Amino acid sequence: MQEILHPWPEVLAAIDQATDDDELFTLNISRAVLTQVFTIILSKDFFNKDHLLVREIFFSCFNILVNHAYIFKTTNSTLRTIFIDSNVRLLMKMITSITSLVKFQNDDFSNIDDQQLFIAMREHIDQDCKHDNLTDGIISLIWNLSDRTILVPLFLNTDYVYGVIEWIKTREIKFRDDKLNAPIHILHNLSRHDDGIKQ
Repeated sequence: MQEILHPWPEVLAAIDQATDDDELFTLNISRAVLTQVFTIILSKDFFNKDHLLVREIFFSCFNILVNHAYIFKTTNSTLRTIFIDSNVRLLMKMITSITSLVKFQNDDFSNIDDQQLFIAMREHIDQDCKHDNLTDGIISLIWNLSDRTILVPLFLNTDYVYGVIEWIKTREIKFRDDKLNAPIHILHNLSRHDDGIKQ
């Protein structure tokens, strides 16, 4: 698995630097890698056996997201940003699918870059006025992560409470039908923590 995950950041970095002539080549390379990764990631049986591996894979993918946090603030649509956006959504889908298997610790996501990613995701939803795929991926990831009580302080420290309340008010505009109740569930998850109920 590490042999498959290891080149992914390099592929994305190459895309970031690609010229118009290079984009098709890097797209084809990336597709070959991503197909293998996605197949393995979605095999839950694979992960039930090795919690350390699950944690390592989660944070390897998460760190790739951290390195591409700018995509949550990008408004222009080029071949490069479309490609990075699709990879970011795939990464979010992958880590969302294994979140329940990760044994999180108190100091996870304590790095300022990690917190900046969560802020960028929140701000993307705050500013989004349509049902886009990136918002769909973010809300699923936040919903799953907020279900882990140990992570609630992360969301409190990155100002999610007010944002989630606003999302509830505008959920018909921001979210697809299958995600309409996600902000309500996230708020419920945040309120289960002692510090969350205070806010």
